[in-house]
Amino acid sequence: MNSKKKLSVKSTRSFASNLKSAAKKRRGLENLVFAKAAELASNPEAGILIPNTANTLRKVRLPDPYSGKGKRAGFRLIYAWKHWQ
Repeated sequence: MNSKKKLSVKSTRSFASNLKSAAKKRRGLENLVFAKAAELASNPEAGILIPNTANTLRKVRLPDPYSGKGKRAGFRLIYAWKHWQ
């Protein structure tokens, strides 16, 4: 039987503080980040693996809806995920 466990996503105090500050300038940013976190909880390998981090740190890009540009000019979300067998 192959069942998937639901992963939990937790943020650091520093991240939460920075997100709150950035969200004051860009409405909808928190919703964008929380939606991406939910997506990562179901597919933690979605991000690009960051080299030389013992295969634990990954990066995903989020668009900045106010800049009018794509993901490249948006935000980077760095997260840690370790797959234990």
